Formats: sequence, C-alpha cells, structure tokens
Amino acid sequence: MARWLANIATLILIAALVGVLVMVARRRQEEQRNIDDTVAAIHRIEQTIKVHAAAGVATLNARGWPVTIEPAWFEQPVPRNFLLAGERPWIEIATAAEADLRHPRVRLAVDASVAEFWYNPAQGVVRARVPVEVSDADATAMYNTVNASSLGSIFEIEAASVRRRAPGEPAVVSAGG
Repeated sequence: MARWLANIATLILIAALVGVLVMVARRRQEEQRNIDDTVAAIHRIEQTIKVHAAAGVATLNARGWPVTIEPAWFEQPVPRNFLLAGERPWIEIATAAEADLRHPRVRLAVDASVAEFWYNPAQGVVRARVPVEVSDADATAMYNTVNASSLGSIFEIEAASVRRRAPGEPAVVSAGG
C-alpha cells in the first residue's frame, strides 16, 4: 500500500512538473509574439511617417519629418504596443528640449500615464516603451530587442550631442548655453 501511494505521489509530482514547464513555454511564446507584434507596430508607424513626409500631406519640420503623428493616418486599429496592458496614451511627441535624444528619458511604462510609444520629430525616431521587468537587465534586453537598440542600461542617460544642421535649416543660437 505504501509503495502504491509513493508511485501515485511520484506521478502527481511529474504531472505537476510537466504542467509548469508547459505553462512557462506558453508564456515565453506569448511574450515573443507580443515582442514581434510590437516591432511590427513600430515599423508600421515609421512607414506611415515616411509616406506622409514624402507625400507632403503632414506639417513637416525643417528636417523633413512630420511634427506629430495622427491616429487618423492609420486604418483602424492604430498600431499598438502589445507589451503593455490597460488604457494609456498612445504616443508621446518629444519636446524641443528632447530634439537630440534617440530614446525617451522614461523607457519603462511605470504607470498608466506613460504612453505606449515615443516619437522624436527632430530625429524621425519611434520607440516603444516596455513593461517593468523583474530586473533592470531584463527590461534593458527587452527594450533593446523591441527597438533594435543597444543601450547598456534601461536607465542610461543619453549625452547631449552636437548635431549638424540639415541643408537649409537656419542656425539656432541658444542663450542658455
């Protein structure tokens, strides 16, 4: 009888272990699908920006990029960031003070007020924010994968860069240094 109970307990333990492994594999597949879908959304936004810039149907800045992105440019539904759940703003437009940035200052969707995507019209760059992960290294890896970037840390601070003027762009002199 004791041997029979031990065999039953072993079978239950093996079944539970297999169940956990299947659940982990499914979760990884779902995460990869969400990453792939978010990468596709970034590409869709970038392509739409380029089309509107080339067609001249959007207000363009001195560098030839649309100053904003309109949801009406997309057939429904608009591209979504599948890594983030819940209601939140769709896209944040970088400010003039952020013109030299290639990445948003806030890269993690720390709360529902943080937009899914970030667009810098001075650079023509679109980035997807990522959810808070178990570790900063995991968040950095996900951010780099989704945005085809190579940040060393999710909290890396971009150094201000000196950018060349685009042909025909007027020189701007800042009094603030």
